[in-house]
Amino acid sequence: LWQGDVRILLAMVKDQEDRANLERDTGRMGVPAILVVEDSIRYYSSFLPVIYSELMLHSQQLIAEGLNLSQRLLRMRARPKIILCENFEAAWDLFVRFEENILGILSDFEFPREGRFDRGSGAELVSRVHAVRADIPIVMQSSNPENEAVATGLGASFLLKGSPLLLHGLREV
Repeated sequence: LWQGDVRILLAMVKDQEDRANLERDTGRMGVPAILVVEDSIRYYSSFLPVIYSELMLHSQQLIAEGLNLSQRLLRMRARPKIILCENFEAAWDLFVRFEENILGILSDFEFPREGRFDRGSGAELVSRVHAVRADIPIVMQSSNPENEAVATGLGASFLLKGSPLLLHGLREV
């Protein structure tokens, strides 16, 4: 969804690239992945450009200047993949498939589960993930400020949707 940020074009390309290369890069080669669970095109259209920009910035900082071009491109390709899911079943399936390589999770509180909108799907996902791997950092986001206490109780960080500092908070994470 166009919101005036030209980085959305890069994010769209990177999203398709990550989807196409996920099985090979993460599944077989062990490239880390970040799971993003969001069903609102408005929000994932603002999140993805920020996430990809930050990952590219961090990847470039990690590349030593003495490397040749081929080695630099290879290291850039090894940047963490972003896995965008819009419902509970897809998120849980991808977590189970790539569990060893999941670097972190950014999840909404409310998204579809079993074909219906579910207010508790995000909390359920976090509970299941932490039952399997308590070390995975999780950031939950919601437009309801009261959900911050729920996120904290689940051992997750919290971002408030609609806040003018939302994308800044995401960058900090």
